[in-house]
Amino acid sequence: MKHASYLAALWLLSITPANAQNCGGMPAVNGVCIPADSPTSPLYQGYGREVQQRQGRLKLTWGAISVDAKAGDISVITERLSEAEAIRHVLQSCEANGGRACRKPFTYRDRCVALAWPLAAGDVLVTHTAFTIYKASESSMAGCASEGGLGCEVVYSACSDPVLVD
Repeated sequence: MKHASYLAALWLLSITPANAQNCGGMPAVNGVCIPADSPTSPLYQGYGREVQQRQGRLKLTWGAISVDAKAGDISVITERLSEAEAIRHVLQSCEANGGRACRKPFTYRDRCVALAWPLAAGDVLVTHTAFTIYKASESSMAGCASEGGLGCEVVYSACSDPVLVD
């Protein structure tokens, strides 16, 4: 029995430091730590390979809002490639919804927008843009309240995101 214990102790002492080291999450192959970006690593995902780029480019887009305050109707359009196109589409939408007093459209590009108005009918309509819907909504609510609107609420918010074009 002493002989088996002695052999086990010798075996443990013969383990190389590479076998006993902590690889910090990297795989060990034959006692050697292999970095994940090495082609021989089982975790290799092709790091450093050239990534094919998508053909095309991102184009900033326009959005527009038109309001018929008398009818209480909001017409909106997003992701149009030009301001003129956004205006044309939003006015067509407003008229198609039965709007007879569609206001001049509010346009925005490459941003988020929020429209706030009070619960009581009136002409207090406040539209603000920002890089996030949260910020645009916050500004619209503050503007509505400062214009004397009571019980203001955000009735519309959206972002005009870029689109991939050829």
